[in-house]
Amino acid sequence: MKDAFYSSRLFCLLIVVSVAFCFDVAGQTVEDGPAAKTISGGLVTGKAKTLPQPQYPESARIAKITGEVKVQVLIDEKGTVISAEAVDGVEDLALRQASEAAAMQATFSPTLLSGQPVRVRGVITYNFVAEVVSNEEKVKLMALSAFLTVAKSFSNDAEKLRESFEGEDILGEMIAEFPEFSADLKEVSAFDRNTPDKRVQSVNTAIAAVRAKVGTESDRWQLDVGVALGELMGPMMVIMASGSSPSELANLDEVKTKEYLSQLGELAAKPPLDFPKDILEKLTDLSALSQRNKILQGENLDEFGKRLLALIETISPTEDEPTEN
Repeated sequence: MKDAFYSSRLFCLLIVVSVAFCFDVAGQTVEDGPAAKTISGGLVTGKAKTLPQPQYPESARIAKITGEVKVQVLIDEKGTVISAEAVDGVEDLALRQASEAAAMQATFSPTLLSGQPVRVRGVITYNFVAEVVSNEEKVKLMALSAFLTVAKSFSNDAEKLRESFEGEDILGEMIAEFPEFSADLKEVSAFDRNTPDKRVQSVNTAIAAVRAKVGTESDRWQLDVGVALGELMGPMMVIMASGSSPSELANLDEVKTKEYLSQLGELAAKPPLDFPKDILEKLTDLSALSQRNKILQGENLDEFGKRLLALIETISPTEDEPTEN
């Protein structure tokens, strides 16, 4: 179950930027202007000093728009880009504007003609390539809040939390995955050393701090889903960690269980555009159990387990075991 709650790497998108200045080497020309001469010709790619990468626009990322954008630039005598215009490639306006903005920040070594600095026209090519991202990576914030909430359920016995994950410091591993929230998660990292009350407080404070810091409604939505999932799973995991029979799950608070299932249903009804549809489907199936009575007993409990495991398997598929010939 561990892999369902954290991802191994937090890289969501890769922008590969290649730069090529297109000149007619054989037929170099000089354009006379009122301020300075402008040349089109010569290979000056190696003269680039800095080549900032363009930001991948959220709209293009969600729509999975990829491809090449060619930007024609005018470089002045000092090597500064003074104009940039997307002239070819992907038609998406957001990608073109991002490419132009990046090109304006590029700098180059001055180009000399007969010992005198001149302006140069060239083309910078940006390739927007969407990296294949696993479901685990896509729901990393949901995983963070879910696991922190599960940890809170073990506030009276921190050692049982470790035992539930085969003795591994899963809390430490999870926190290490989020260096951007290191200050917010600092108190949680002392979970084993804190008192039960302090453990609960540190988790609640950390989740609130992370939620206030994340940048988009999509991120906040993930955190809220994770909390609801953690509230559902935590008490169940405590019972199983104690060695009790699964039938003991019937003693859990059904009112609270239905409450958190209903929260999941409300959240699943208004998902962000970029949330994986297959995971959303399993969330919706799980939340639908809120309409049943005695959901922690008999066939309903079996169905609860099946739908929960289907969700986990969708987030973090298990590897197929080799078959014997």
